Amino acid sequence: MLGSNEQEFWLAIKPKEVSTYHWGLWSEQNSSESLMINPKTVLEALGVVALGGDEDWSLSNEGPFDVLTQRNNRGGIVKKVYIYSCDYQVFKIEYFNEDEQIVAVAELYKYKEVSKGCFVPSVIRIITHAQKGRKDSLTMTLKSVKPYKFDEKKQRIYFEPPKSKGFKHIYRIINDNFIEQVQ
Repeated sequence: MLGSNEQEFWLAIKPKEVSTYHWGLWSEQNSSESLMINPKTVLEALGVVALGGDEDWSLSNEGPFDVLTQRNNRGGIVKKVYIYSCDYQVFKIEYFNEDEQIVAVAELYKYKEVSKGCFVPSVIRIITHAQKGRKDSLTMTLKSVKPYKFDEKKQRIYFEPPKSKGFKHIYRIINDNFIEQVQ
């Protein structure tokens, strides 16, 4: 189970062999370059992109793509969003470190219309570029994508973190560091 709300994010994996619960506060995170399943990356891949802050955005064209480039207050590239010019769907999002090296890429495929004019990718591939040239990747396939109206009870269930009781390992993530918690 992967989720987040305005204050925190979580990832709970329950099979006995793995049994881990990861969580963190958004306010305690930096770029999260080292996280394979970075909740911010997943949310952006689903269309939840936060604009604002001290960053500047510019628009350019590269072949069949319109490219939105986000720069920090020092002019360094933070992120590039590649939008296919024909259908205006995001093809990929590249994330950069302070040295402007690509540290992660989210590739988005097989869009499905979930409501009139609203499309969501059903396949998300996240690739992280670790040190020493190693790449890790994760592919998520969404089988059922549809809009859902949440009543108050469902909002509590889906947008509040699950209880960590019963997990073999519990990790709090603070600035890319995994700190094991004692139950």
